[in-house]
Amino acid sequence: MISSTAAKAPRDTIARKPALAVLLALLAAGLLHAEDGPRVMLEVSEGTPAVGSTWVLTVLSDHHNPNQVSVLEPPFAAGLVLEQVLQGSRIVNLGSWLAGESHAPTHERWTATEYRFVLNAHGSFAFEPFTVTTPRGQARTQPFVLTVQNPQAAAMPTRETAWAEVPASLETGESFILALRSESADPERPAPRAGLFMPAVPPGHILESLPITPAQAAQGTVLRMRLIPLEAGEFALGRRQFSYGGAVFEIPDLRIPVSQSAAGLSIAAPEAEAAVPVAAAPAPPFPSYNNAASANPRLHQRHRAEFEAAFFTALNLWERGYPANALAVLRRNERDHRAGALFADVRREAEAALGLAGTRDERRRLSLPFLGERAAPTAVLRGTPVRRIPDAAGEEIARFREGQPVRIGRESGAGTGEHWVLVTAIDESGTSGWIPGENIILY
Repeated sequence: MISSTAAKAPRDTIARKPALAVLLALLAAGLLHAEDGPRVMLEVSEGTPAVGSTWVLTVLSDHHNPNQVSVLEPPFAAGLVLEQVLQGSRIVNLGSWLAGESHAPTHERWTATEYRFVLNAHGSFAFEPFTVTTPRGQARTQPFVLTVQNPQAAAMPTRETAWAEVPASLETGESFILALRSESADPERPAPRAGLFMPAVPPGHILESLPITPAQAAQGTVLRMRLIPLEAGEFALGRRQFSYGGAVFEIPDLRIPVSQSAAGLSIAAPEAEAAVPVAAAPAPPFPSYNNAASANPRLHQRHRAEFEAAFFTALNLWERGYPANALAVLRRNERDHRAGALFADVRREAEAALGLAGTRDERRRLSLPFLGERAAPTAVLRGTPVRRIPDAAGEEIARFREGQPVRIGRESGAGTGEHWVLVTAIDESGTSGWIPGENIILY
């Protein structure tokens, strides 16, 4: 257990718990603690965590009523599968942790928020701060790194997967729904969440997560996504492998040739599905091309062809009633293209036309491969309510406008027909909550 108010844990306590001492060394310092804010401690599983095992992280806060304590967790690395979150009261002995060995035991009723993970990959995983809010105020933990070992264990059974009905080729702007099925599913074990199967978005494409109905899940479907290629070339996903629930899932590679559409820069609007809502009203006018070009004349002159292609792709989506898809095109180019400032100007003006304010600009993603860290996926949303829990009957805490940019967190109910995703707004509000998975457009 680590506290922001404790100087050091007793030496004999650590001596009796060598595994805990190792974890304390990894976690280093405790949590940030405001003078008038809540006290917060971290508690972690003892022993050396290894691939395939369950690992528990508990956030303890000094408030007796769990209903008045809120914990906002950071995005978790792909190799850590969150199985369960439990919250309740716990009696905590503070004597040895807060005042040293000579102090008599002090027992208080605190709130414990427990995160149970299945460790599906080895290496080091970085945890960003947790934010704890109680009636006394707010406190944030410091980041730390978890190291997971790769044990020399017997080979696990392999679950093969296959891409269903792959097209021979696609054209730019063409929309196609891809499905991944498990050909050797174990009926005794639930399938992993769809988020584990969802790939990173290759440059020049849009991938949109789609819900899985119970009938599709019964047929072995573990992932459905809409693909819209924006550039000619090849849509390629490399072979992947991950372990889950005592089995190894093999995902084959996928390659689809993409040719330039005969319609030039036009793009087909995604076909409507009964479970996927579309824009209810025409979008406002799209930003002016001339204004964007004149704002950055040097960048425009140097990257005119690429800028025109992306601009008119977004314009076509916008005018066909898909403003969120248009913003996904603009944000992807703002993040990945060397002329990102050109796309940022258009994107800001388009968001303002939709009533979005205070959204953050895109930044080039930096990863720390030696820590096993991967940037959290980002997306724009269709207009949707935000709920406190992953349930349509849950309390509505906010409502995201069409085109709201978000970071993707964990999932709930994938494969059951009730697919929910925890998202955090990429804006000044930082609103976090659960939304239906079909409202997400990855970019």
